[in-house]
Amino acid sequence: LKSIRNIEEYEKGGVIDRSWILNDRMIACIGLDMHEESTMDIQVMKVEEGKHGKLTIYLTNKEKTFSLSCRDKGEARRFAGYLQKRNSNIKLENIQPEGNGTLQDLGAL
Repeated sequence: LKSIRNIEEYEKGGVIDRSWILNDRMIACIGLDMHEESTMDIQVMKVEEGKHGKLTIYLTNKEKTFSLSCRDKGEARRFAGYLQKRNSNIKLENIQPEGNGTLQDLGAL
């Protein structure tokens, strides 16, 4: 966590399962893996259902694909709406966006 800049800003951001979202970046978490990524250049969002109905979100930017866990489809749909508002050209796979596309849709203050 020491490498994350201005970590206190995340207290006001949105949350997807164990990941925290701000307008320009996110702390993406899946299992014990946690790392900071930009939200600015996400090109593809793909949702897959795993064992016991657990959802995994795969996000692809210009450099790589990374993943984060998700509690349910509603949470994934709101996150898709948020990313689509930031980038209308994003490719969404296995998910339909919903909500207003704001951090408040993701539980932000």
